Amino acid sequence: MISCRYINNILVTAFFSAVTSFVSAQNYSITPNDSIVGTVPFNDIYHFNIYQNNLTAGNLVFSYQKVYATYPIGWTANLCDNGTCFDEFPDSGTMDTVFNGDVGLMSVGINPGEIAGVSLVQYVIWEAATPDMVDTLTWIISAEAPNVIYNAASVATVNLFLNPTSQSLNIQTDLLNGFEYLIYDLAGKQLVEGRIYQANGAITIANLSSGIYFISVVDENEVAASKHFFISN
Repeated sequence: MISCRYINNILVTAFFSAVTSFVSAQNYSITPNDSIVGTVPFNDIYHFNIYQNNLTAGNLVFSYQKVYATYPIGWTANLCDNGTCFDEFPDSGTMDTVFNGDVGLMSVGINPGEIAGVSLVQYVIWEAATPDMVDTLTWIISAEAPNVIYNAASVATVNLFLNPTSQSLNIQTDLLNGFEYLIYDLAGKQLVEGRIYQANGAITIANLSSGIYFISVVDENEVAASKHFFISN
């Protein structure tokens, strides 16, 4: 027979576990996600917003700190929070109070001009009542190469697979006649170009260091697809 003391111990443990979970629960949610991967057209500014939804009956105060912010020279890029739009990307900050029923905001604005490339922006953010619960927000925003014409009707199926053993990037497409490819770094510098004469092929990436890269697959002088890939040596 199980003793009453044993049952009471279980109930007390369950009670404190529930209280601990309640106390440590995050008092906001993030939409649409903590990461955004997007593209921008040339000569236009786009804003990529990540919202912090107030889940409480009170007010929230968010602070943040920059982890990383890089984008090609010649781009116009900046951060806006709930209350302030900055000229660039501040190292840290505290946004205006987020009242009940309102949302916080971390927004990255990008205007690439006519310069191809990829930007990477990353911030950590936390709320004053739960400073030990930190979220990492990431934006990876790219612009198409200026020497090719993007045609939405020509979008192809493209899948990338990194093979660390052979130091190659395998590309699988539905372009039966083959395709050209162009690889850029985060600064927008073209590093690799070539052509594959069938639907699938492999590209040697032994000369590329660790980092984020941007590849455009070109079919008959039109960008059929654009992808990001990561190398970790």
